[in-house]
Amino acid sequence: MVDEVIRFIEKYARLMHEDYLKSHESIVVKKRSELYSRLFKVAPIPSVKQEKPVVFVDGGRLDLETDVSALTVVNLGALVRRVDGELVTLNEYLGDPGVEAIETLVVYSTIQWDGLSHVYRVLIEPVAAGSLLFENRDPVSVSRDISDAVNNEVKASHIQVRKAPRVLKRVHSYIVELAEVAYLARILSHMPEGIGVVDGSLLRWFTRGELARGGYRILSAVSGLNDPGLRETLTSIIGVSKTSKFTNVARAYNLFTGYAGSVDSPRGLYGYVDSESAERARGILDEIARLGVDLAREAAGVFNRKVFREGNIWVFRIPVTGDMEWVLHADYYVEGPVATVEGDGKVYVNEDLAGRLSERIHRTIREVFAKRSSLQGHPPYGLMEVDVNVRIDKAKSENLRQLLLAGLKEATGRGNHPLIQALETTLRMRYGYG
Repeated sequence: MVDEVIRFIEKYARLMHEDYLKSHESIVVKKRSELYSRLFKVAPIPSVKQEKPVVFVDGGRLDLETDVSALTVVNLGALVRRVDGELVTLNEYLGDPGVEAIETLVVYSTIQWDGLSHVYRVLIEPVAAGSLLFENRDPVSVSRDISDAVNNEVKASHIQVRKAPRVLKRVHSYIVELAEVAYLARILSHMPEGIGVVDGSLLRWFTRGELARGGYRILSAVSGLNDPGLRETLTSIIGVSKTSKFTNVARAYNLFTGYAGSVDSPRGLYGYVDSESAERARGILDEIARLGVDLAREAAGVFNRKVFREGNIWVFRIPVTGDMEWVLHADYYVEGPVATVEGDGKVYVNEDLAGRLSERIHRTIREVFAKRSSLQGHPPYGLMEVDVNVRIDKAKSENLRQLLLAGLKEATGRGNHPLIQALETTLRMRYGYG
């Protein structure tokens, strides 16, 4: 039986490789690959002394949910890499022992009904008193602002009643993800000389279609920052992703392989855009638009996408490799698209924005990657280290589960309440029956 399984796995591994090679025969795939190679220039990661502090933020989470409510416990943590290359906790760097090294938040979302009308209620609050994110702010007021922003978007988007539970889960997850960015923005408001790195992509949405406008107001409510301060702070934030779609990784790998022999790159390579390369990309996007406007818009979306419609804030993504083998991606917030395709197929390129973004990429990559870990892919030193600090492992999850179930038994007065049964079933599926 084992030998048969091995043969089948090997068979389908060969089939996957064959289909990968065949996919390159498609004219659309060829044009997308050409667009990628025209848009991105490549530079070696320099060996330099770090000149600015770099803050790394990550979040670990435990999710519990039913059809009408969702509860998440979030650990938010930060490590600061000083200019001497040493990692210290946030309270050490700020010289304030009252600041929590790891902030634990509870985020709760639910649907409330009035006949066929529904509203979403979001509650968010820190577990401990030394929260930098909530510094001098009332969690009740913050929760009300977030709920108002969510419900304004729900009302404007005319969400159907049958979709309400599904939208609740998306809204809830989005708020939890935005908490990481909000926490980093709050930290940088206290250390404007720093560069912020959040673990993961900056491409975080409500949903792509139904609720795409209100995210900036939610980020403002969670972070407690308003314009112009919030907008300025976002320009100092980078998202570093260790994983990405296969096609993105393949194109980046091909891009770097083409430069490896001609560039001295012992510390790796990164892709960047400037005014010249953005203009080069225009011609390829025009060609793709003639094949199909939607194809061209999706091709442009590979490297830049709108994330906050209200503030016209986009994310631009570049590839990075520290060891010429594994590909990382770095995301940047930008005020508008570098290249976009309108509904009529007309291509717009912002060369001035591309030029300014080029300067920011060169400046931040050299700082963030000035010191790297020896782990696979050689990520920036601090990225994986903060991940370990915030992770909620199986033992911690079990403790939180028992506390929640005990609280529910006390609240309901019975051990077989439907809420308890639903949560116990979900948790058994997630963590096993042992």
